[in-house]
Amino acid sequence: MRPVVLSIAGLDPGGGAGIVADVKAIEAHGCWATAVATTLTVQTVARVDGLYAVPADVLSAQIAAVFEDHPVAAVKIGLLWGAPSIDAVARALRGVGIPIVLDPVWASTSGTEFLDETAPAVLRERLVPLVDVLTPNREEARLLAGLPATAAAEEAADKLRDLGARHVLITGGTTRNGTCEDRLFNADGVHTLVHRAISTGCRHGTGCLHSSSVAARLARGESVLAAASAAGRWLERALDHGVAFGEGGAPDASWAVACQTEATDPESPR
Repeated sequence: MRPVVLSIAGLDPGGGAGIVADVKAIEAHGCWATAVATTLTVQTVARVDGLYAVPADVLSAQIAAVFEDHPVAAVKIGLLWGAPSIDAVARALRGVGIPIVLDPVWASTSGTEFLDETAPAVLRERLVPLVDVLTPNREEARLLAGLPATAAAEEAADKLRDLGARHVLITGGTTRNGTCEDRLFNADGVHTLVHRAISTGCRHGTGCLHSSSVAARLARGESVLAAASAAGRWLERALDHGVAFGEGGAPDASWAVACQTEATDPESPR
């Protein structure tokens, strides 16, 4: 049986981000995807016109139903709009004993903020201590840690680990000579993961795809370092085959399903 991964995230009706993108990525890595909607959005690639949080009791019931029917092996968490949603997810996942990956979605690519004013403090207090892997970009890491704009990535990672996150994977490092760097901070130190820097306008949902890929690899039994490295390589391929739509586009996670051997074998040639 394929490992089961649960995505808890928002619904992007265009399918480039959120739970639809998560399902594509999870399936591409040879896992069975289950999905719980936290927020319904009205959005295109260029703008967000509305956010409608799923009631906390409905959110809890969705999660309970998935765990009742499926042997969930890993969880990926994305968009959580407010404190009630965060609290519901934290209560549902406390003590589950499986890897939890949190992509702290702060704002859309178009600039719309997704967290209300009550959310950051509750996120730090209730959910971050449950998380095995945090996957923020540099700005999200700083904001989640509650640090000023001048704070370095290392400082943000240290603060987030002090809050209880066991691994902090900060994505989107400085581009050098056609490469970009993700950095994984954990008890062993700092691990730099180098990837190709791909010039493309199809970047909608990249954080969703990346974090879901990490969760899927963890569900398959890989270490966090191996999962982070393989997820970055897989995302390169998806970006190479991006799909243009609207006023931008998204990586082609569906295309990557055809690369099943590479997706499930970290030693496969790139």
